[in-house]
Amino acid sequence: MGAVLCSVFWGIGQILQVCSFDLLGVSMAMPINTAEQLIGTILFGVFYFHEWHTTRQYLFGIVAILLIIVGVIVISIRGKGSGSVSPQDFLHGIVVVSVSSAGLIGYAVIPRIFGLNGWDMLLPQAIAMWLVISGIVSRVRDNHMWRVKSWQNIITGFCFGIANLTMLLSNELNGVSIGYTLSQMNVVVSTIGGIVILHEHAGERHCKLITGLLLIIGGAIFIGLTK
Repeated sequence: MGAVLCSVFWGIGQILQVCSFDLLGVSMAMPINTAEQLIGTILFGVFYFHEWHTTRQYLFGIVAILLIIVGVIVISIRGKGSGSVSPQDFLHGIVVVSVSSAGLIGYAVIPRIFGLNGWDMLLPQAIAMWLVISGIVSRVRDNHMWRVKSWQNIITGFCFGIANLTMLLSNELNGVSIGYTLSQMNVVVSTIGGIVILHEHAGERHCKLITGLLLIIGGAIFIGLTK
């Protein structure tokens, strides 16, 4: 039951995350999405799982949250003024990203709530993920679920499977607030990839995006210091 519930949250979060790429671009959507997930999982780790106990942990944790929030603000201000993203798409994109983040936070914390072992839940979770995503996508008119491009993305699924298992094991060893936070540093690759490979947000606007990204990374480093 825990694996299925976790997969439902993941399915909703994952689809909305991809939708946000169309509205905001990968290089803007991913840092905001990651930051919201980090704040949510940190708060769960602290107040639900009681992973922080000392003054030092709370001090570093508060600094981390502040850095992440400032990073999101820097990136968001940049997006609102960006000529490549209309104000309507920006506001719509922020809502989509935020709902996606809520789903992905549920995906991160539910295994710990149910006390699930990473190895034990991997197979039922994978089956439930496939069923949830297939059910959602099949409801979309003119979907391309069974076309060649979808099958070419199987390699992406293999990469996710490896990442998912290691994240689950890390959450067990390090706690949610640290394990999930460090796993989200893939935001560096996705943001830089959006700029360099997908040619998003050209020219002088890169500076604010990179600044916001560095602030989020700094927050993650401070979270690591709470261990």
